[in-house]
Amino acid sequence: MLFKRFSKVITTGSSRTKAAVKAVVSESLFPHTLQQLDAYLKKYADKPELARESVFELINKRTTHTWVEELKVFKLMRHTSHVIGILLRVLKLKKLHRVVFTVGRQADSIAKLSSALDPSTRLGCSGHEAKAAWLLRVQVIELMCNYLASTVLIQKVYRKYRLASKWRVLLKRRVLAVSVIQRSSRRTLACMLARRLRAQRESEWEQLWNPAKSMLYYYNYVTKKSQYPEPDGPFRPLVRDRCSAALIQAWPEVDNHRGVHALLPGMARAVVTGTLCAVCGVRRCLRECLQCANDKASGDDESRFYDVTTQAYVVPYCFACFVKEHQHRQEHEFIVMNGESGSGEYEGGGLRCCLCEEPSCRKCMGSLDEQQVDEICRQLKKTKLLQWRSVLADNQVGGERKLTLLLDEILVSQQPEGVDSGEFDGSLTPAATTATSAQLQSVRAMLEQIRAECDECYCVSCYEQVHAGGRRAEHKWKGHQPFCAVCVVCKNSAAETECLDCQAVYCESCSKVFHAMGRKKRHKQQPVVEAVSEGQSICGYCKRRAADTPCGREGCEVCGCDSCMAFVHTAAKCAQEIIEAEAAADTSS
Repeated sequence: MLFKRFSKVITTGSSRTKAAVKAVVSESLFPHTLQQLDAYLKKYADKPELARESVFELINKRTTHTWVEELKVFKLMRHTSHVIGILLRVLKLKKLHRVVFTVGRQADSIAKLSSALDPSTRLGCSGHEAKAAWLLRVQVIELMCNYLASTVLIQKVYRKYRLASKWRVLLKRRVLAVSVIQRSSRRTLACMLARRLRAQRESEWEQLWNPAKSMLYYYNYVTKKSQYPEPDGPFRPLVRDRCSAALIQAWPEVDNHRGVHALLPGMARAVVTGTLCAVCGVRRCLRECLQCANDKASGDDESRFYDVTTQAYVVPYCFACFVKEHQHRQEHEFIVMNGESGSGEYEGGGLRCCLCEEPSCRKCMGSLDEQQVDEICRQLKKTKLLQWRSVLADNQVGGERKLTLLLDEILVSQQPEGVDSGEFDGSLTPAATTATSAQLQSVRAMLEQIRAECDECYCVSCYEQVHAGGRRAEHKWKGHQPFCAVCVVCKNSAAETECLDCQAVYCESCSKVFHAMGRKKRHKQQPVVEAVSEGQSICGYCKRRAADTPCGREGCEVCGCDSCMAFVHTAAKCAQEIIEAEAAADTSS
């Protein structure tokens, strides 16, 4: 190898180069490294003769330790391997102990080859001790280092697994604790709700509907008293039937246990044959059972009758009696009825005039509409009790006698203790400066009563005759087409919105009430657009009726439906729209 290295650089005199290399190898006591040869050849790259002559520089160039130093290293590694063997024997690692023991014996046998030589005659170069030390290093020290690194890695992985297992157990305990807390909280809320519902069910007060005034009121079946303000304690509320959307008493079986088979206040006796409950004979029919009619077909029972619509014998039930009679007959098939039709519903479809019974085209909305009632209630909620009169006067409803008496009653009830009602000067206690929900509800009920004092359908001639003078002249009306669709809830108003989820049509007020809570808030609704003749457009205000009535004022070209042009498109709004149209024309020009 040395000769090949020299031949690549010194290309001439190969025989002399070979002799020089042979002299270096034979006379040098230490081996030569490649780095050492490359440095020498680089030094004499352009001087081949000088490189052959100066070859003595490579003789006895020390590149390794002496045998004395190697002996010290061997003894140190032999002692280390001996200690490692003892530890492996204590740890009962028999296989590793056997490997270390065998390698140690091999190293000792190699080192004994040099012990037979005389130290004084040995050259100062490397000996067999280096081989023995190298064997201990590779097969004992490095092997144990690899085992130690593997052990550390295994310990890390195991500790990580144990930590993850502990974390999973801790996480599971936390989830269990959270679920226990949630169950306890839900149980507490459920108990509170159950107590509140039991109190409502067992209450003496009942919430009822007055169809004559279209208002809610409260009736005490023990004292036989009724009132419009909400009572302070719990009361049995009205709920809507899921199928027919009719207002019924919550927990209708309570009436059966109490034996209530008389007319409740606000309930009108039906006179149409076959629309009363076959059990109580008082409440109107909301269910027609088909199976009960078949069960009673063998006997001479007058409770069943022949329904022309379904062409079958049925038994009519109110909701309370249906629930009671079908506690153990839940598999019976029944027909859901929409209840009694209102006084304004026309036999051939649509609404009829309350006077002449001709198809109606106007619905009186009273002196207040729903938007005004909501706005007045919002203003009353933000103001103090003493300023309520001025708020009502600003909205032109302060002169109503019933409303004035109600305000006086509220103010007197909030006077300081110890002050006689005759000496009341208008000062209130600090806690009574703001209104309670019951007071707002009573005022709202009175405003609804004022709004609904003329809640009837008319034809054009009858409306103009009835509303010719007095306070009725200030009433507003909303127009509709003859034979239009009717609200499925009140049966006394034209359908204005269609619920795509309920698949029913409602007037604006019933739609707000029916879709005010729960998942019904998310129902999709669309306006019910009346039929439009060819060449007509839709009113730009209500977005559902034909625009067949022009404004008639000079310079105004707006055209809308008759009711919007009468009450929405006022003179002030007309002038404002004319100004905006002129400004837009100037801008475009």
